[in-house]
Amino acid sequence: MPGILALLAALAVASPIPVNVDGEVGDAAAVRAAMEEALTRVDALVRPLVSPAVLVHQLPGVRVRPAFALAGPQAAASTPGVTEVRPLAQVDARARTVIAHEAAHQFLWSTCPASSSDALFHEAFAVWASGEAPLWLEGDDYLSLPRARELLGKSSLDSRAARRALARLIVEEVGSPLAIA
Repeated sequence: MPGILALLAALAVASPIPVNVDGEVGDAAAVRAAMEEALTRVDALVRPLVSPAVLVHQLPGVRVRPAFALAGPQAAASTPGVTEVRPLAQVDARARTVIAHEAAHQFLWSTCPASSSDALFHEAFAVWASGEAPLWLEGDDYLSLPRARELLGKSSLDSRAARRALARLIVEEVGSPLAIA
């Protein structure tokens, strides 16, 4: 009986999307574990918000591979089914945050392919679902709601300013933001 319970527990927390990691990214096992953990966490976060019939994953898997052509401070980038990360010497807290952000994008592409055309929603979802929103607001001057809205209109969505603005709007909501729910 304990073997069956362990199997059921393992199935309950299995990643909702299979993950394959190229060895050239660094510690492939740690990257895979971080991506699977993030996908599982996002799934658990979203599942209570939607009908079970809606939450069907359509991506056959996610491949994590090394990226060598990312812009400046960009640590990772994703397209449906593929996440590219700068080669990692170790999977520390910062790397886990980056991986969680990209996992949120993969989750959304897998469960709602139509969202691909809505870059603002996609980025807001990734900032919220990854849990990184509070991190964007640490150590900087206060960012008002009107200023956050203004920054979103003027900044690339994949910029520090836009992520701070999204984070400011997201942390105003209690629980899940209404637009995301």
